[in-house]
Amino acid sequence: MTMNLGRSLRRGARSRRFPRLPLLLTFAVISHTITPALPADSLTLSLPAAAGWNVLSLPVGVTLNLKDSLFPESVSRAFRFGNGYVPIDSLVHGTGFWLKFDVDDTVLVRGTGVFVDSVGVNGGWNLIGAISTTVAAPDVRSIPAGLIASGFYRFSTRTGYSPADTLRPGYGYWVKTRGAGSLLLRSMNVPCPGTTAVVYAGAP
Repeated sequence: MTMNLGRSLRRGARSRRFPRLPLLLTFAVISHTITPALPADSLTLSLPAAAGWNVLSLPVGVTLNLKDSLFPESVSRAFRFGNGYVPIDSLVHGTGFWLKFDVDDTVLVRGTGVFVDSVGVNGGWNLIGAISTTVAAPDVRSIPAGLIASGFYRFSTRTGYSPADTLRPGYGYWVKTRGAGSLLLRSMNVPCPGTTAVVYAGAP
């Protein structure tokens, strides 16, 4: 899929040497509300990251959410999308972010599963995070209804941008909305109580 670039964001991307961005025509600031995980068990997610820039998210609830603690092998600060790109040291569930690695890596992220989430969005393009299990893109709902104005897009260091039919744990996704509201992500496959580890091996 060929995607045009927003002129203002191209300038910001070049200044920090980010990969090029899709149809980012307006800025958006993401907020979020987390619904506590249904099971109280700990999850371990295996998250592949490719050498170069990745668009990731925090797939579990953690006590210590510092970027350096969760992604110690990364070689850049994390950047969320707001009024331009904003560097962050603490990672927030529900928010997608850019992060760079020197080499291919597999990161083990441990925490409490989040199986229902309400992610705040503003009109325009938003960079959101996923929950602890996969969610089919057509199953994402919005409040108010009809808010979603595009498909979901993921970024791969090797292949660039592509449409995503599934939102996978640990990755960030671009989506355009018609206005402010919330996107509801809900898992259809919640682990049974007593499950101590769930490993997701996605593709970088």
